[in-house]
Amino acid sequence: MSEERIYHGQESVATKVLNKVRKAARLRSEGVPTKKIINVGKCRLSLKLRQPRVLGMCYHLMIEPTNLCNLKCPLCPTGEGTLERKKGNMTLETFQAVIDQLEDTLLDINITNYGEPFLNKHLVEMIAYAHKRGIFVNVGSNAHFFETPEACEAIVEAGLDNIYVSLDGATQATYEQYRVNGSFQLVIDNLRQLVAARKRLGRTNPVIELQFIVMKHNEHEIEAVRRISEELELDKLVLKAVSFNNAEYRDPVVQKRFVDKFQPMSEEFRLYRMAQGNVQWKDPIENRCDFLWRGAVILWDGTVVPCCMDPKGELPLGHVKDDLRKVWNGEPFVKLRRQMLADKKQIGLCADCAGIN
Repeated sequence: MSEERIYHGQESVATKVLNKVRKAARLRSEGVPTKKIINVGKCRLSLKLRQPRVLGMCYHLMIEPTNLCNLKCPLCPTGEGTLERKKGNMTLETFQAVIDQLEDTLLDINITNYGEPFLNKHLVEMIAYAHKRGIFVNVGSNAHFFETPEACEAIVEAGLDNIYVSLDGATQATYEQYRVNGSFQLVIDNLRQLVAARKRLGRTNPVIELQFIVMKHNEHEIEAVRRISEELELDKLVLKAVSFNNAEYRDPVVQKRFVDKFQPMSEEFRLYRMAQGNVQWKDPIENRCDFLWRGAVILWDGTVVPCCMDPKGELPLGHVKDDLRKVWNGEPFVKLRRQMLADKKQIGLCADCAGIN
């Protein structure tokens, strides 16, 4: 039976503390070097002490292998054509430079952002390069591009630790309402291929996670998706509340379309509420975002931005060629953390975000 998790916003303080204890124990049990664990502690201490200059070094990265995608998802700036950035693929050399600069402190990376990772022809090489340096590797995909047994075996043999696949429907008719141009059956077939490849090679990784974004048009299919996850012998099913990116958050047209078309009826899966005619986060907007004290996002061209809520790259903090260790505590990053602690609402992209914990 696959593990199921429901994600719908902020966690309680008790849950956060318990997760941190569990993570520390897991890191030790998995043989993570003590110096990496100490580095995590330094970053958390800096956050606790509200220090904009972090004592430790970055230990998590989201790395964008491409901002190209085969789908046209209506709440994604890539799918909608509103990304306003040059299109391209990260070179293998740029990826290797990222890993080389931070391999002593990186615990995990997510090779994903605003595009379909498997459109980058070097993705499997990227996975293998990071895996060989003891870094946990995660990838998010729409699962349209590993169709053969050989392709699936290459993914497994590269050492991928986790893959999460978006399947926001239990039928083609429902699935394609959001994953426009996507093939429901192809996703099912490719997931089955990946599970089979893992079995053939006698591996337990990658852990295969099915992600179902709960929306108005698909919330009636939650039970059906549970059955699909079990039938395919997947490891996890994540039910996730739908959101829209901060770049267009305040646009009233975008807000109305979101509420009318996508926000589910189920209160459990609503991140937002209506107040004074506007969509607002249900969780309070506090002067904090833990993510700035542990990681960053590297766009395909090597630009460093604070998080995935900056799809257009409006808050550049540096570049891979500048040396990421210097960027981490460089003036732009320190200034952003200082502003986050003082008055988050003065940061355009962050003003309406409850933050990443």
